[in-house]
Amino acid sequence: MNHLSSDLTNSTPVPIGPPLSDGAHFKDSGAARKAMLALKGPLVGGVPERFLAKVSNSPAARHIAFSLLSEGWKPNPAPAWMLLRTGLKDILAQGREFPSREVMTQPETRRKWLSAEFGITGRIEDSARYNAGFGYLWPLYVIFSFPDNEGWLGSALEEFMTELEASLEVGAGKSGKPKKARLGTSLSRTIALEIAPHIQSNPLSIKALRTHLRVAAKASELGVAFTSSQELASRQNQVLERLFSEEKAKVVQAEQEVAKAKQALAEAKVEIAHLTAQLTAVNQQKDMQQGISEMRLKDALVQQRADLRFQLRNGLENIRLYTDRSEAAKDRVLKLCDELISKLDGTTNLP
Repeated sequence: MNHLSSDLTNSTPVPIGPPLSDGAHFKDSGAARKAMLALKGPLVGGVPERFLAKVSNSPAARHIAFSLLSEGWKPNPAPAWMLLRTGLKDILAQGREFPSREVMTQPETRRKWLSAEFGITGRIEDSARYNAGFGYLWPLYVIFSFPDNEGWLGSALEEFMTELEASLEVGAGKSGKPKKARLGTSLSRTIALEIAPHIQSNPLSIKALRTHLRVAAKASELGVAFTSSQELASRQNQVLERLFSEEKAKVVQAEQEVAKAKQALAEAKVEIAHLTAQLTAVNQQKDMQQGISEMRLKDALVQQRADLRFQLRNGLENIRLYTDRSEAAKDRVLKLCDELISKLDGTTNLP
């Protein structure tokens, strides 16, 4: 099989750094990764073909290809990886088609695809050969290859582990009845991608992966719970801050109203003092005018009495003079008496 693509061509031969070491194949993924990182410059002169041949000829070809392809999940993969990835993907796929996004994002179609990939038929030889040849790494690689799989990664890995559990059961001569693998749907892609490249090329490695993924899922759940707690605490703090701001505004408003009330009270006291002073002045003026009126009335009475006394004295003197005559002037005396009575009647309303 030709594992090269247009990525591997370059028309300008230049030195490529250290040559590939002798040997028909790479011993393991560690040796292959070391050799890939040592490749520098454009890969020409048969270097890509020789490198991919050494991967393909290895008993652990799929494991090595999976391990090297996982370099692409890092932020800055090696330049050589960019040129070898198509050939490495061909080695891992072994002719199988890469599913579409629609297949992988829908639970039903994804489960059908995984079931077809594992092809569990109950034949021990097939399952054992599939597992020993790291066939399960292709569907695992497909799941991880979608960069936006955060929403369905946990479910997909649960379905993958369920199929793998059944395959391992059949390969070990057991019932092969699928056992639901519980990972949780909140599995972090970042954590899973850190774990997957460390799958070892031995029968226990995939079981270790299962354990690691469960631990990662639990850690993700704890992270989600912690994040939710932080968000809840943040919302509570926002509510408390809003309530505090509202209460503080109410206190400020109350203090302003109290200050206004105090100002109004002070102004009222000043007004009351002013009105009291005016009332005192009015009362004093009234008392003074009343005193003046009483004095004037008293003076008027004194004067009236004096006038009456004078008139009575004159009237009585005239009567005495008329009575001293030989013949009393009775008519004149009576007239004088009437005048005195009239004068007395004119003073009866006085106090």
